[in-house]
Amino acid sequence: MSSWSIAEEEMDHEAVVKLFIANHDKFGLPYPFGSLVRTINYCLYYKTLLLCRDDDGNAAGMALFLLGTEEDNYKDLSKIEIFSVFLLPDYRCGRMFMQGLQEVARLLALYGTVDTIAFYVQPGHVTAKLFKKFARIEQTVERNCGLLDLYTVQSPDLQRYVQQYGSVTK
Repeated sequence: MSSWSIAEEEMDHEAVVKLFIANHDKFGLPYPFGSLVRTINYCLYYKTLLLCRDDDGNAAGMALFLLGTEEDNYKDLSKIEIFSVFLLPDYRCGRMFMQGLQEVARLLALYGTVDTIAFYVQPGHVTAKLFKKFARIEQTVERNCGLLDLYTVQSPDLQRYVQQYGSVTK
C-alpha cells in the first residue's frame, strides 16, 4: 500500500535526492535550482519533508513544509508553510493527495502547536480547484518569481476535511 512519511532514514534521503534530480524541472516551482536544493536540504535536516512511496516502496512524490511562514520570516511556529507537493504523473490522483493530507493532519495533531497551514500557488494553476475544497485564498502577492495566490487553512478545518473525505480513499 502506498504511504507518506517523514524522510528520516538515509535511504529516504537518497530516494528524495534521486526523485528531485530526475524531476526538478517538473516541480512547477518558479525558483532557481540552487534555492530548491537548499530548501530540500533544510527540510531533510529539520524532518519536514514527507516522502510518498508507492505500493512497491518506490519514491512516488514528496511534500516539503517549513515551520513558520514567509510573512513573518518563519518566526511564528503556530503556522507552517507547505513549500511544495510533487507527485510523479502516474500517481497524481485524489487518493494519493488525500493520503498526503491525512499524514499532514496526523503530524499537526502530534505537534499540537500549529494553528494555520499556508501555501502558495500560481494563479490559475491546475491544482487550484482541488485546493479550494479545503483552503481559501487570503491574498495574491507579487514575488520575484511572479504572482502567487496565498492559501490558508486552519488546522481544525483541515482535520475536519480529512475526517470527512479521507475515508473515501481507504
